[in-house]
Amino acid sequence: MAYILAFDAGTGSIRAVLFDQLGNQVGFSQIEWNHLSNEKYPGSMDFDWETNWKLVVQCVKSVIEETGVDAKKIKAISATSMREGIVLYDEMGKEIWACANVDARASD
Repeated sequence: MAYILAFDAGTGSIRAVLFDQLGNQVGFSQIEWNHLSNEKYPGSMDFDWETNWKLVVQCVKSVIEETGVDAKKIKAISATSMREGIVLYDEMGKEIWACANVDARASD
């Protein structure tokens, strides 16, 4: 049996959901996260991408361990989010700034 792994990035948490090829949910893992405000920009919402990525990895490991599914049988990955954002990276690929579209800076 093949599996599909889906990520859902919400305001308050990240979820990893594993489905079988028939669309049945096999398992899920969810971890709460926090978004940072930037004192220089009242009403802002920054992302701590390094921490958040670690939480995504933790969710994936957890759902695989809890279901016992062989990771090699995951044939597709999907990602959803409740909002879009802009992320700027430096030339080394390190995130230098991220802004969600719900950020007060977007209204200016």
